[in-house]
Amino acid sequence: MVNAGDASYVPTKVFKHVPMTASSPTGKIQKEMPIHVTNVQLIDPSNGRPTRVAHRLVENSETKKMEHQRIAKGSKTVIPKMVDLDYQKDWKDGMFDTTPEAVKEVTFKPNLLEPVFPDGVLAELRNVHKHKYYESKRKVRQAKK
Repeated sequence: MVNAGDASYVPTKVFKHVPMTASSPTGKIQKEMPIHVTNVQLIDPSNGRPTRVAHRLVENSETKKMEHQRIAKGSKTVIPKMVDLDYQKDWKDGMFDTTPEAVKEVTFKPNLLEPVFPDGVLAELRNVHKHKYYESKRKVRQAKK
């Protein structure tokens, strides 16, 4: 059997040739073997048969954003992606979740008279020691000449 944590293999049944014995008089036994996920094909929605897939960039008419679509190579029909939201049914608020009241509370009130960042952060962004670093490098170069 295939490990459940291994997402790259899916089990399938095949015939395996073994020496002929009383338990296998034909010399064949049916055994479950792994098949690599790259050998699995999607089902074409128009005819229900396995198909190769092309990916195209298409503009969504509602959101006006570019989206990737999977298209069946043979029939040129769009293969929709299934949205599985079953896991959301089990969601429950835990002790570390943020309460709705805390989310609605306004904690930042901008003031045009004060800077957005504290002075220490602005000084760090400006990198006040940058000129000292380059000055020391220049002195080392001049000393070598």
